[in-house]
Amino acid sequence: DSCAAHTGRVRNLMKMFPKARFVYIHRDPYELFQSTAHMADTYLWHCALQVPTNEQVTEYILWLYEFLHDVYVKERTLIPENQLHELSFHDLEKDPIGQVEKIYTALRLGGFEDVLPLLQSYTKSTSGYKKNVFASLAPETIELINKRWGRTLSTFGYTMRH
Repeated sequence: DSCAAHTGRVRNLMKMFPKARFVYIHRDPYELFQSTAHMADTYLWHCALQVPTNEQVTEYILWLYEFLHDVYVKERTLIPENQLHELSFHDLEKDPIGQVEKIYTALRLGGFEDVLPLLQSYTKSTSGYKKNVFASLAPETIELINKRWGRTLSTFGYTMRH
């Protein structure tokens, strides 16, 4: 499942499915913030009983990612090495087939050659996909991300922006 909320449920998932394999895809925190803010702006208004302010939405995004990151980093130690593979979203975008092959290898899944034609067909079908393009982050937003998500930046090797 690709639900971000499951990032905070590693302990429970390991209890329920001790042989489960996990793929954790981390994303540049600045891009993640922009994407999440965009999603909130296009989606949140349709399911909220009250309209939150921009400041409330920003605080929620910052808090949620801090919480999920901290729980994940603490609980990922519960996952045996051959049951967890971490990769960056950037690497997955750049080389989807190579990254999926690395996942299969790291998690000892076997059968990659059987899924390779399907992956090739899928990646060819999405070759024209255009990602959302966002305006540059305001300097105060970058400062806030640096302050609140600094440990996330260092955990996954991202460079702090200024």
